[in-house]
Amino acid sequence: GLLELHRRVPLVPLYTHTTIMPTEFLLGRLPPAAQHLVPNAKERLAACVRDRAAYVERVEGSLEADMGALTRSTAAWVARIESCLPPQVPLAEVLGTRLKLMVQGVYLANRLRTLLTTALQLHVTAEAPVSKAEVHRMAQGMVLLKAIQAQYHRKSTMLASSATHLLFFAQGRLEKVFGPVRDALNAELTAMQSGKGALASFFGGSARESEEAKLDALAAATLALDALRTGPVCEGRRGLLQMA
Repeated sequence: GLLELHRRVPLVPLYTHTTIMPTEFLLGRLPPAAQHLVPNAKERLAACVRDRAAYVERVEGSLEADMGALTRSTAAWVARIESCLPPQVPLAEVLGTRLKLMVQGVYLANRLRTLLTTALQLHVTAEAPVSKAEVHRMAQGMVLLKAIQAQYHRKSTMLASSATHLLFFAQGRLEKVFGPVRDALNAELTAMQSGKGALASFFGGSARESEEAKLDALAAATLALDALRTGPVCEGRRGLLQMA
């Protein structure tokens, strides 16, 4: 199942120009003791390489539609970020809209970067030529990326003046999400330990496994709240939260 999934997604962009071929990575680093778990590994690897050419063709076919959708989304984002809210709008709504637009711009830029990187790296690894139409669409994607960058540059003064307020607003919203989750898990664990838990099999398996899963979820929610309330998050704390 995992190998079949990676055959459909032969390349994953990681950072800047760094990419990974999941199938080659998995099969190349499989311990000798686990070789019997993947029968005909060499044949499967060869099949994945052949499937990569077919995947390049699918990317070529979907690039126009994907770029068209991203063009419309980026144009709508630029229009919204340039518009001014009326003065009678509440402050919470202003901050919420600004925060949403800032996050949406990063999301659009990341989608464009992933699409362009995947298309280029697939052609390089498969040694497939790039058509003129594809070059035009990739150039269009790069123009969109520069447009998003220009908008952030134009709004740099607004971002600098409202960054603290946006961070506190986001912190408050996240606390409203994680707080009830932590309280609900805490109450449910208390009920389970007293023999009154009605959702003991929610996570599947025995009641013991269900309790351990809820304990893990409670620890993750508590850690997220602590990270929000104790100021700037360092690299180590972010890594610990991701593991949780």
